[in-house]
Amino acid sequence: SRTRKRDVLENRVIRVPSTYDFYFSEYEKQIYDNVTRYIRGKSTGSSTIYKLTLVARQRQMTSSLPAAFQHWKDHHSLGDMLWDDLGLSELEETAPRDSLEDDLSDLPFDVELHRLEANDSKYDKLKRQIEQLLKKAPSEKLIIFSFYRGTISYLERRLHNDGFKALSLMGGMRKEKDQILEDFASVEGPNILISSEVGAEGIDLQFCHTIINYDLP
Repeated sequence: SRTRKRDVLENRVIRVPSTYDFYFSEYEKQIYDNVTRYIRGKSTGSSTIYKLTLVARQRQMTSSLPAAFQHWKDHHSLGDMLWDDLGLSELEETAPRDSLEDDLSDLPFDVELHRLEANDSKYDKLKRQIEQLLKKAPSEKLIIFSFYRGTISYLERRLHNDGFKALSLMGGMRKEKDQILEDFASVEGPNILISSEVGAEGIDLQFCHTIINYDLP
């Protein structure tokens, strides 16, 4: 006979998943489709490593369009993106970083970053959901997860500008990590922690009841 944990724990945690749909504006959809066609065209007949641009860039776009284009503008090359966001360091022995150059300056169309940010459908949906949650429970703590550093920085800036108290946690924050978590756990501390996968590494966040996976397209 087998006894399951759910049969004996009266106060076990019940996971209640919810999906919130959002829809691209006409401009967002146009940009996404244009980049998709551009990458698909450049990937035809290319090496397997180069074809990772299709997956990597579209993953970034579905995480956050404004953050993705700002990141590409700042980093310029595919090599930087693969190492920074995807952690593909094992490619070093087989493909030098210089061979992965993929400057986006030759895109056959213009991207207006300020327009993408001002009309960010996904962020607007997030903002409304957070407002509703905190209206019901002002002291609620919630985590927003993203794999991408660019998305994390973008969300922290936008949320601060919209009056929310938010902290961010990502790789490389060795000295600041403990202080960030202490501030977040404090009753008077910020309601929102925007975290990369480092937030799942040996950290007790059981006082927090809500997590939002922002990367899901």
